[in-house]
Amino acid sequence: MNRAPLFGGADAARALELAARIAASPAALVASGPRESSDRYGGAALVAEALARAGRSEPETLRAAVRDALVFAPDRLSLVAGAGGLAIVLDAVDPGRVTFRSVRARLAGALAASVRDAPPGDLSSPASYDLLAGCAGRALALALAGAEPSTAFAPFAHELADTIEQRLTAHDGPELNLGVSHGIAGVLAALNLALPGERSLARRYVDLLLRCSHAVRGARRWGAHWRAGETPSARRAWCYQTVGIAAIVADRARIDRDAALYAVAADALAAVLDDPAPPDRFNNAALCHGDAGVASIAWSFCEDARFVPHAVRLAQRVLEIAGSEETRRPGFLDGALGIAQFLVDAATAQERRWLPLIGLLPDELRPVAPQSPPA
Repeated sequence: MNRAPLFGGADAARALELAARIAASPAALVASGPRESSDRYGGAALVAEALARAGRSEPETLRAAVRDALVFAPDRLSLVAGAGGLAIVLDAVDPGRVTFRSVRARLAGALAASVRDAPPGDLSSPASYDLLAGCAGRALALALAGAEPSTAFAPFAHELADTIEQRLTAHDGPELNLGVSHGIAGVLAALNLALPGERSLARRYVDLLLRCSHAVRGARRWGAHWRAGETPSARRAWCYQTVGIAAIVADRARIDRDAALYAVAADALAAVLDDPAPPDRFNNAALCHGDAGVASIAWSFCEDARFVPHAVRLAQRVLEIAGSEETRRPGFLDGALGIAQFLVDAATAQERRWLPLIGLLPDELRPVAPQSPPA
């Protein structure tokens, strides 16, 4: 997939300068808790590695960032702020898996035990199954740790799908969370990355998500939760609603070479990006629920000419905000370090190895978009 940079000339230089400035700022690493409960140190390592590939960071800076990130606690295994996230970071900074063998082995052992021993997912407690804190994220990280396949995740996901189907049939029970970050779309994301060959299981989740979508002017649209009588807004964010879910469904369509499903996902994304943006008090420049995340997703659909202008427009907004108070907020997924990561990506179009942190196939593993056969 050939992605052109979203910035050129002076804008690219400014983006790299701002990213380096954010990465060097102590404010980006201010932690409210112990290091092993923060995504900030792993995020700093990701940004240092991206800057190093761009020729804007010294090797010792990267080594120091990785050393600071090499902390995890046995009771913190999640994809964000836990051992799962550290496994993704190590895979990104050392894709050849030449170093950190003992660390990877420890991470893989802890993650494998947590997936194998996970209790059934509870729809009233998303952290029991979701991507950011639950079993889905740990299964994804285990697969990328490279030690063993996440086969124990398949029966977990089958049982959860049974529970979801029963909930939809009964029209009673806990509200059904659809989000990528904390809902059933995150389970599909984990299957895409951890068990891509489990096609029938993955398609159960695709069908569930389609069943929980609304038709808006001919395109699918998703809310944060399934509410049959409530048409969702055109809110744009990775974490919840149409943008993130469309990206996960599109990844599945790429894996399965399903042109019809890919068209459903692409049309859903195009429709919300083309609509006027609704009021959204959560919107900012960050990856989680802001413009950097939405631009990263639109850019992943670069084979489709509809999306590049949206990615460029959103990238310009991130660049305008970078350096402001907002980019002094610590953290990766919802803070300054994630914005810095996006700025480096947009200036260089280098391989985005960090994408599994948001449940997306990394650039190297993402198949080209399937094409519909000629009419």
